[in-house]
Amino acid sequence: MVLKRKHLIYKNRKNEFKKLLERAAKLDIVSAFVSNNDIFNDAVERATGGKLTVRLLAGISNAISDPDVLLKKACNLEIKVLSGNVSANKKNGVFHPKIYIFTDKSGQKEVLLGSANFTEGGLQRNEEVLLLLKDLDLIEEICGYFEELWEQAYFFEDKDNDYRNLHVSQRSHRVNIDKSLLKHQIKNRTLSLKITDSLESQKKSFSKYCELLHETTRQHDSGTFLEEALDTLDEMRALIIRPKRIYSKEEINKLSGTSGFYMILGKQERWPLNTHVNEEDGKRALRLLRGFASADLPRDPQERKNKVLEVLENLTNIPSLKTGISRASRLMSIARPEIAFSYNSRSKANLDYLVGIENPKTTSAKKKIENYGLILDWIWTQPWYLRPVAGLNSDEKKIWDKRVALLDFLVYDYHGNYEKGLKERVLYFLQNETIDEKNNRK
Repeated sequence: MVLKRKHLIYKNRKNEFKKLLERAAKLDIVSAFVSNNDIFNDAVERATGGKLTVRLLAGISNAISDPDVLLKKACNLEIKVLSGNVSANKKNGVFHPKIYIFTDKSGQKEVLLGSANFTEGGLQRNEEVLLLLKDLDLIEEICGYFEELWEQAYFFEDKDNDYRNLHVSQRSHRVNIDKSLLKHQIKNRTLSLKITDSLESQKKSFSKYCELLHETTRQHDSGTFLEEALDTLDEMRALIIRPKRIYSKEEINKLSGTSGFYMILGKQERWPLNTHVNEEDGKRALRLLRGFASADLPRDPQERKNKVLEVLENLTNIPSLKTGISRASRLMSIARPEIAFSYNSRSKANLDYLVGIENPKTTSAKKKIENYGLILDWIWTQPWYLRPVAGLNSDEKKIWDKRVALLDFLVYDYHGNYEKGLKERVLYFLQNETIDEKNNRK
C-alpha cells in the first residue's frame, strides 16, 4: 500500500488527531494558543501511564493561553512557553505557529501543519484546516525548527498570579467581543437576507424590462425589430469609436440618423452634422463622443452624472452643428448605451412624466440639461438598471449593455399605436408598480 505524502484535513479534525495520537509514542506540539481540551487530557493520561512522551510549546502573547494548562505537571510531560517573535529579524509580532509532530515506536514521523490551535475550538468547533505531511525531508526540516524553538523557550511561572489575572481580564473582554460579534452577525444576516431579496427583485425587474421591450417592438412590421435595433446600435457605435479620416455619405447618414433603420433613438431630419462631420467642428464632436465612449466614469453617481452632463453641454455648444439636446443625447446614447438615453421630442413627455419634472415644455437649453440630469438620477436607481450581471440568459445579455438607450423604445410616443393596454403596463412598470398594485392603491 502506497501512502499519500500529504493530505488535507478540514473535516473531523478531532477524530483524525485521535487516530494519530493512538499510534504515537511521542508528541511534540507548537501552538500559539492552548486551552484545556479532550485531546490534551487524553495525552496527559497516556503520558502518566508511560505510553506517551509529550512536549508542548505554547504562546503566551496577550495572556491568551490557559494558565491551568501551562502549569500542568505530569510524568513524561514538559510544557514551555514563548512570547513574541523569536527570529532576530522580526519584532513587535506575536508567536503564532501551529505544528503537531507524531512519532511512533519505530521512529516514523507524521506532521500536522495548519491553522488549528491546540484548543477545543481549533480541533473541533472552528473552521480550520490542517495538512498531514509524510514527506521525510520536509518533516526533518520541521523537526529541526521545533528543536530551535524548544531551546529558546522557557518553563512557565506565575507566582503572583499576574498572568492569570490578565488572562481572566482578556477572556472577559473576548466574551464581550464575541457577544458583540454575534449581534453584528445577526444584523448582517438580516442585511444579507434583505440584499438577497433586493437582488431577486432586480433580476425579476430586468427580466420584465426585456419582456416589455420585446412586446413594444413587436408592434412594428418586423418581428425581429429589436434584434435589428441591437445590431444597428453596434454598427453606429463602431462608427464613433473607430475614427476615420473621411466618412462616406452613407456612414454620415447612419450616424446622424436621417434615413432608414438608423432613425432609431429619435428620428432626425437632415442637419449640419451631415455636411460638417468631416470638417473641424464635426471632428470635434466625434472626439467628444469617442472620449465619452472610452471614459472610465466615476463610480459615485453624482460625479458620474456631472461628467455625462459636461459632455452633453460641450456637444450642444458647437454652434455650426446646431446640436440641440435631442441630437446630442441621441449620439451619446449610441456612444454609451449603458449610461445615456436619447431625450428626443417623442420620448421627452413620458420621461418627464415618470420623473415628475415640472414645466416640461421649457425651451431653455440649461433647464433641459438639468432635466436630463434628473432623469439620469432616476434611471440609475431603477431595479432593472441595477440587476447583477451574473445569470443573464442569452437574450438578456444582448440587452444588458444597451439597457439605458433602449429605454427609448418603452417611452417613445407612438401616437396611440399600441397594443391594447401595453402603454399603461409599460408606464406602471417604470413606476415600479403593476396595474393591480396601482388599482389597489387607488
